Amino acid sequence: MTRCTPNERHRGITMVEVLIGVLLLVVVVAAAVPSLATVGCTSFRAQSKANLAALSQAHAAYAADWGQRQYTMTPDNVGLYAGCTNYTGAGNCIPDVSFGTDCNGVQVGLPIGCGPTANCTNFETAKPMNFSGANKGFGSYRIPNGAGFQPYVDGRFYSSTFYAPDDEAIIGQVEPFFASPCSYAGDPAAPIYSSYCNSPAAMWGLGVLKKQTGYKSPDVLADGYASPAVTACVYPNLKTRMMELRAVDSPCFATQAECSEFWFHHKYEARSLGLLFDGSVRIISPREAMESDLRVRSTSPAMAEKGLWVRGTPLGPNGVFGELAYDFLVHTNFHFLTGDGIAGRDVIEW
Repeated sequence: MTRCTPNERHRGITMVEVLIGVLLLVVVVAAAVPSLATVGCTSFRAQSKANLAALSQAHAAYAADWGQRQYTMTPDNVGLYAGCTNYTGAGNCIPDVSFGTDCNGVQVGLPIGCGPTANCTNFETAKPMNFSGANKGFGSYRIPNGAGFQPYVDGRFYSSTFYAPDDEAIIGQVEPFFASPCSYAGDPAAPIYSSYCNSPAAMWGLGVLKKQTGYKSPDVLADGYASPAVTACVYPNLKTRMMELRAVDSPCFATQAECSEFWFHHKYEARSLGLLFDGSVRIISPREAMESDLRVRSTSPAMAEKGLWVRGTPLGPNGVFGELAYDFLVHTNFHFLTGDGIAGRDVIEW
């Protein structure tokens, strides 16, 4: 028999080596998948942050044109007449809630009008937010892309700037409209509102959500509907101006479709982006807001409202849809019902 030299040996691959190779492949793939997913998520987060930064510039441009005022859909003096019915009944007019014009130049929105025939039901959408009634919790804070603000972005309701790329509840519905040059595209009867919402607390007159005296209806305040100037903001680095409406980047054990519907204040660990009045954009979580509120409540014994947000509105103790919260830990209405409105703060410095 002839002995094989080392150069002549031909050995097959053993089962152990095969298993080791498979194991190494699994480890590499497992390490790569989260990395790839994180890259995609980070890209979406970066785009949403860029959107809010652009909207900050648009707000600044609007304020420069309108005496440092904020975007609003209501006349300042409606409170002098104790509401829409008396205001229009006295012969005054309220501008329509306009979403823009369609591709044929026809205005899309909700008419309000003048005089006794005015549609004051539609005025409920023009208010910064409704504290009671069939439309409670809704209002123009949900329509930052209204016709009056569009010229400060790119002139369109369905500008991609108004929509977060990872807003899974609506992004697939609005993406087909991004390429339309029209002020308003799509179904005029079913507008898809922005991914971002303004702070209704900051849109009300300064007397509506006072910590010192509590809630007062804007209909009994002469300046209740007067959108305050940006210069009235006392804590620009602590008061939210806009928030991503739906919760993102947080654990959820429901289905993906159900998860995408929860608002930023519905989940204790939600990490939604917020735009502050100083122009900065950062994550502001319910956890941070609640811990801030707890610290402040113990230091304001003389106040009618002892925390950072007003609990005594007609919305009740749950505030703005708080009863729909995902988990039992979260209970906050920062951004929506900030005490002292634009002059208040939603979080505190640590």
